[in-house]
Amino acid sequence: MWFALISGMLKLFGHPLALFSVKVELLLREAGLEYEFIEVDFLGDALQRGPLRERAPTGRVPWIEDGALCLAESNAILRYLANQHALTGLYPSDPKRRAAVDAWLDFGLVHVAFPLSQLFVQRWLSKHFSNWPLDIERCVQMEKELTRYLPRLEAHLSNHAWLAGSRRSLADLALLPLIAVAEAVGVPLEGATSSIAQAHVGMPRLANWRKRGRDVACFDAVWDKRLPGGAGRVVVPAGSDPALEPQEVLRFWFGERIRGTPPADDFATAWFGAPDPNRDAVVRDRFSAALRRAAEGGFVDWEESAPSALALVLMLDQFPRHVFREDARAFDFDAEALRVCKQALARGFDRELDWLERAFLYLPLMHSEDPENQERSLKLFDQLRSEALAAFRFLRQAREHRDWIGRFGRFPQRNQALGRASTPAEKVFLEHGIPGAA
Repeated sequence: MWFALISGMLKLFGHPLALFSVKVELLLREAGLEYEFIEVDFLGDALQRGPLRERAPTGRVPWIEDGALCLAESNAILRYLANQHALTGLYPSDPKRRAAVDAWLDFGLVHVAFPLSQLFVQRWLSKHFSNWPLDIERCVQMEKELTRYLPRLEAHLSNHAWLAGSRRSLADLALLPLIAVAEAVGVPLEGATSSIAQAHVGMPRLANWRKRGRDVACFDAVWDKRLPGGAGRVVVPAGSDPALEPQEVLRFWFGERIRGTPPADDFATAWFGAPDPNRDAVVRDRFSAALRRAAEGGFVDWEESAPSALALVLMLDQFPRHVFREDARAFDFDAEALRVCKQALARGFDRELDWLERAFLYLPLMHSEDPENQERSLKLFDQLRSEALAAFRFLRQAREHRDWIGRFGRFPQRNQALGRASTPAEKVFLEHGIPGAA
């Protein structure tokens, strides 16, 4: 869109956390162009009301004002600036070479930048800013899109140093900010991992391309410290992260059940069935920020009552096993979960809970690789079984876990995730199937 405006220094209207704005600023820095950066509060309502509303061509950031020209759409801005300032090193004048840059600009925007930006909004901004939505189905859709197109980038980079030739171009600058946040939004590049849609096989060439792109001074100059991988810690504005209440955790985990009754079939399947990537994704998207806060001692006050202590144990013991499945970090919170569990038992909190709630309060003991904790776990679950017939499943698991520790001194099921070498006996055990999880 074009509007007649007063001439002057080029103005970039954007925000340090808006990745499409970052790529425009990256070009301006790379080319050494003078500009005025005008921060637009796109996290608030600045584009819905106020003086900037009429100046924003599309109601989104970024846009530029260059004399009488007002131009939106980030790729259009990149092309305009490259043409206006004869940046032929980044945007060649030769038709064939320019077409190659244009092809990757468009491919990157439609098939890579758009889904990555959506995941950034859903998985990163929604964790830090309460007015951004979380849509699990959209996350699944966007990740499936990326599993189709990121491998094409990986294959192309096996024979090319950059996207469109032997040197950086507009295409590289346009895509770099989006690829830079890939890990932070659940799309790994460095190694294989399991995710929502399917297993990611790792894309080392794309990871190397990203590293080379980030190793330039202009990248550090525009990459805000609040962004993933930034120079500083994420700054969350006061009041933007609404407090998580214990009841929210308990309702999520147990549903709207009548206390004292067995779990509904769908919850029992979620707890005891085969790993479900979609459920893992729900836990990851809904509770990852709270889990980080818990790791920093942000829920100490939850230790003061039976229901809230149970919620904290669930967060520390169960949620990491979903968020970091098949990853060593799945067990990073076990020691803290065990501490909260033992403290709750010392205060008699378990006597205030029903049999199912008590079972989950006891689980950190079952998950411990210490023989004494295993014996205590078995005793507690044996008592629980004598009070509630439906607790037989937990008692069986307690016996299995105690036997594994007695036999191996540890849980062989964790060896691969923790980088531990399996003994011959453990290898036989693992090869013949495992009757439960640790």
